[in-house]
Amino acid sequence: MKKVVSLFLLVILLFATFIFVKYSFDSPQVQQSPSRSLKLMSPEFLEKEFIPDKYTCNGQNTNPPLIIQNIPQNTASFVLIVDDLNSRPEKWIHWILFNIPAETQIIAENSFPAGAVSALNSWGKNNYGGPCPPFGTHNYVFRLYALKTNLDLDQTATRQQVESAMQDNILDETTLTGLYSSK
Repeated sequence: MKKVVSLFLLVILLFATFIFVKYSFDSPQVQQSPSRSLKLMSPEFLEKEFIPDKYTCNGQNTNPPLIIQNIPQNTASFVLIVDDLNSRPEKWIHWILFNIPAETQIIAENSFPAGAVSALNSWGKNNYGGPCPPFGTHNYVFRLYALKTNLDLDQTATRQQVESAMQDNILDETTLTGLYSSK
């Protein structure tokens, strides 16, 4: 009998650990949808491939074109946050774009959709700042969030303010990660 109780308690502990790990991550809380299928792609680079120089500090320093697919129903807007996972002590923010209209399927090179707002990046500017690692190869994550609302913020917003305003409004999210090495 003791073995059965011990086994039962072990199963409960493992399940609780799984639930804790599954829902403890470094991003705003996501409302789970039946099919998490939002996709973000670029015709210029694939997942975990190198971002062309053109879109970095060694090139034209313009945003790459992006394609949004499988937009969830009831999406009111999107938020796009681009950051460097390898910068320390905190992630270096290359671009924050919010209130991207829900009908947006393409973010063209060197532009952003009408109505969208570009918030402050780590340089304190309201634009895209391309990859420019001081050394080594860095991972640049383009995070796209589908929201059920627009954010009541302006271009002076910080990442923390944008993420706070997104809380409880996320329908789905996806990422596209590109690599870049210092020259």
